[in-house]
Amino acid sequence: MPAAKKTTAKAAKAPVAETAAPAVETVKKPRAPRKTAPKAAAVKTLLQFNGNEFDISALSEKVTKAANAPAGAEIAIYVKPEEGAAYYTVNGEGSDAFKVEL
Repeated sequence: MPAAKKTTAKAAKAPVAETAAPAVETVKKPRAPRKTAPKAAAVKTLLQFNGNEFDISALSEKVTKAANAPAGAEIAIYVKPEEGAAYYTVNGEGSDAFKVEL
């Protein structure tokens, strides 16, 4: 019986023609419009007393500027419309100088 021919690994591999992969065209999807959070309602607090009207919202900003308190300080505002003034404390400490006119 004739012996079977052994083929070497080199001979077994036939030359493979190198072909370039077809160019893949990338298509970018248009971005969906960003959802913006709804704006919060503008709140204005007014105090009406004895025929006068005081803007409490503006008073808060006024006191914050006048107090010149460090970041994280606790400011308490005490409104006395009969005196036309508001007094405030910073971190629980106050004085007669801590006063803002309404």
